[in-house]
Amino acid sequence: MTNTPGADLEKLRMAVFNCDHTMPDELDMLDHSELEQRILQSEWNLKENEGARRADPVRAAAKAAFEREDKPYRDADKLQKAIIKFCLARIEENGREAGQSNVVNTARATTVTLATVSDLDTTGTVNPAKSNVA
Repeated sequence: MTNTPGADLEKLRMAVFNCDHTMPDELDMLDHSELEQRILQSEWNLKENEGARRADPVRAAAKAAFEREDKPYRDADKLQKAIIKFCLARIEENGREAGQSNVVNTARATTVTLATVSDLDTTGTVNPAKSNVA
């Protein structure tokens, strides 16, 4: 089954419609240069919105609270990913091919970003100051 340009345009129309019910009709009435101007205006609006988002003190406080509350979970994830990476390295070091084990293949497929050994401090826990994995 092939996608036709009209079908994609209709999906985009519905995405706009879901945000603003009158906007698709307004956009349909614009000529080429007006469409280009509308693109530029929307890009400007996105930048303005991002600036307002960054300057919002309530949002900043909520983000800081979320990051603080989420830290134990991120640390636990980093540790488990480091354990997986270490175990995979040990399996390979012992001469077993990665393709010979469903467990290894599943671990490789599901662990997209792994913590590095340097993410662990001397006690075996994740050191967030050293970690580059969020």
